Amino acid sequence: MKPFYQLLTFLTIAVLLAACGASPTPTLAPIVNLEPTLNAVRTEAASTIAAAIAALPTATELPPTATTAPSATMAPSATMVQLATMVPATKTPTVSPTFGPTLAVTSAVIESGCKITASSTSGADVKAVGSDFDARWTVQNTGSTSWVKGSTDYKYSSGTKMQKSVDAYDVKSDLAAAASMDLVVDMIAPKTPGVYQTNWVVAQGGTVLCSLPVVITVQ
Repeated sequence: MKPFYQLLTFLTIAVLLAACGASPTPTLAPIVNLEPTLNAVRTEAASTIAAAIAALPTATELPPTATTAPSATMAPSATMVQLATMVPATKTPTVSPTFGPTLAVTSAVIESGCKITASSTSGADVKAVGSDFDARWTVQNTGSTSWVKGSTDYKYSSGTKMQKSVDAYDVKSDLAAAASMDLVVDMIAPKTPGVYQTNWVVAQGGTVLCSLPVVITVQ
């Protein structure tokens, strides 16, 4: 705006100076059309004003303040529940038994065996202290083969030793299957009262055919 006011001031001074320098005798000056001059002045003044306005610093437009949108509230996550996997029950196939050929069942044939059919000693037998007595058993060959003298014997196995001499005897003769014989051992009662037991056996080598117990009461 300052150039505009300066221009007006300049024009005013120029007009005043022109008036002062005029002749005392008024001379009618020719009428001059000042309208073009004023228009030019106005145009120049407007241009000057526009240039001055354009030179002014423009206000910096501030960027719009970003409005922070409210943060979305996170919904609680759903708890994953693992469902048990259903396993189909496995059906066990029924297996029908397979029957092979029928086997004939036969009774085992016992080649050697014996049993006591009679005995002279039992727990009811009372013997005097230190007395002499015979232990006697009647045995039967229950096997399918004969007892052979020399390979079949009867001998001491366990308990109180009451035999007077040896601990083993051979059978006195061969014994056929189903036949019976008497076995005798010479014994002596202990010298202290009480109940005593001794055990003998019929054996073929290391095979025991039957047991021959002796139980006595000594008084």
